[in-house]
Parts: sequence; structure tokens; C-alpha cells
Amino acid sequence: MDELLDTVDWLQDAPETVLVSLFEYSLGFLQGQVDKKTLGQLAESLEKTSESTERVLEALGFMITSICTGRTIPDVPWAPALQSFVKESQAEIKLSYSLNSLHTPLQSTFKDFDWRFEVQVSSRAVEDVTVPKIILQITTDNGQEVLECDYANMKNLYTQLRQALKTFESVRAKKTEKFLKPSKNL
Repeated sequence: MDELLDTVDWLQDAPETVLVSLFEYSLGFLQGQVDKKTLGQLAESLEKTSESTERVLEALGFMITSICTGRTIPDVPWAPALQSFVKESQAEIKLSYSLNSLHTPLQSTFKDFDWRFEVQVSSRAVEDVTVPKIILQITTDNGQEVLECDYANMKNLYTQLRQALKTFESVRAKKTEKFLKPSKNL
């Protein structure tokens, strides 16, 4: 919670128009309506870096979802303005929850995955060592990426994906899912 407060501490000196604007951007950020270009423009207007602006929007988004789920937020001077904003935007927030559109928009959404195994059968150069490769094609909503992996990197990828799957089944993931479900406060 201290990290959250450190992220938004400069908002105490911000005028109310800037606060309301940031609340709106934060809700748009949660709904996937803020892209990197918009984030850069917002950061420039606030005279902050894109990274710090993104952290502020994430922190405000956390506070918005906390208010919606009935949790208390830290005691900050602009908390009543945020609570008022959430009350005014209840219908929009409720619709976003029902459509399950609250997400981090700056990351790509996975669409498809394809792979193939390649081995060079012969080469004119004697010093070329034939090492089998796996070609991975990952498609996201931002386009396609083609990656080339050897056995060691593929084994590492396998281990990382296995750990990610275990995380989905963890107690922490289930608690997080329960926390983010809409409450009767909306």
C-alpha cells in the first residue's frame, strides 16, 4: 500500500480538473481505451514520464476497483473526489465488469501459436554445425512474431509456461479472482 501511495503522492497538489481527467483516463486505461500514443500525450501534458504516468493510471485503476468491490482506499485528500467519480461512472464501470473488459491495455492479446522443427541436413561449410531449431510463430492482436529457439531455450520456455499454469491454480490466483468479481456495491 505504501508503494501505491508513493506512486500517487504528487496528486495531492494537482488541481481538481487534472484529477478528474486522470480518473477518466484511468477508467479508460482499465477498459483498454488508452494506447501507448495516448499515454505518451498524457505524460507530456502532465510533464511526467510515460512509465510514471502508466503507474499512476494503474494505481488509480486499483483504487477504482477497490471502491467498486467495497474495499477501503487509503486516506488521501482527493479520495472523496475519486469516490464521487466512481458513483457518477457506476453504469459504465458496471458495464465494463459485465463485459469483462477491465484489463491492462498496453499488453498484446494472444491470438494463435504455431511451430515447426527445422534441421539443416547439409551444408557446404564444414564448420557449420547442424543444430536443430524450433521456429515459433506467435500471433497477437498487434501482429506476428517469429522466434527461433534451440533446445535449451525451448526447455526454459517449457519450464516458465509450466510455472505460469501452476500460478493459475494457486490459492493466490483464486483469491485475486474472488477479489475482482463485481460486488453488490455497483
